[in-house]
Amino acid sequence: MFVSKQKGDSRIREILTSADIKYEVDDDGDYKVIFRFDDGRTQLAFINSKTETFAGEEVREVWSVGLRGKGQLSAAVANELLAKNHRYKLGSWEILKQAGEVLAIFRVSLSADADQNELVSVLQMVAMQADEVEKEFLGNDDL
Repeated sequence: MFVSKQKGDSRIREILTSADIKYEVDDDGDYKVIFRFDDGRTQLAFINSKTETFAGEEVREVWSVGLRGKGQLSAAVANELLAKNHRYKLGSWEILKQAGEVLAIFRVSLSADADQNELVSVLQMVAMQADEVEKEFLGNDDL
């Protein structure tokens, strides 16, 4: 259930443990959760232990990679992701270039003190949105 190389934020650990969600903590102290959907698909999502402050509020990021590839995303794919952002109440797609790869990441910033209901709901939504994009554009289940 719990594999830790570093402790990670204890607030997250308490929520995930209480919600009976299996997780690992990576080298950065971030929480990794693999969601298993009813159709057999899976999706890896992260909750950052590191927080930042915005307008006096401590916030953290919850995110998942929906697309990964070499070079750049096509203009059509990038535009489709941008258009999808319109329908979300929380979160958005962003593009990150890293080590010769391009990643499309669905990310939500929320209060670092979010309660169990809010954090688990956001985590599920992030994983679901990333998995839907992976299925739509790649047609596989690698992420």
